[in-house]
Amino acid sequence: MSGNIGLVGYGSMMGEGSFQKPYSDQTNWEIDEEVRNLVREQYDLTRDLLLKHKDKIEALGEQLLDKETMNLPMIIDVLGERPFGMNETMSNYLDELTKRKQKEDKLKAEKEVDAAQTELSKSLDENDAESGEDSKEKPDAEAPIID
Repeated sequence: MSGNIGLVGYGSMMGEGSFQKPYSDQTNWEIDEEVRNLVREQYDLTRDLLLKHKDKIEALGEQLLDKETMNLPMIIDVLGERPFGMNETMSNYLDELTKRKQKEDKLKAEKEVDAAQTELSKSLDENDAESGEDSKEKPDAEAPIID
């Protein structure tokens, strides 16, 4: 457990329902004190870590207020890469999400190009139709005048 108590099991030897403990009140006090110290140390480490990264936590909160849900790539965009890396499962998940996003972006870009080409074709067809009507109504300035 710790340097002061050691790696000894202090559980009840009488069974789960028993209220008797197989150690003295002094040992009980030492265990309680060691637990308090461990909790205090971890609390201090956690508080320091949160204060150190306060700006990132606030940015993450703002994103959550804006979007309500976030996936792993969005979280990484806000917080940055994990300081100790990711396990294999998470890396595979992130790779899959990245590939899926690239595929969706490519399809979206292709649809936008198709829509732009369709719009351009319609515009050109309308211009051709208008210029064809104009040429019938107006005489050609270059044509010779015959009396």
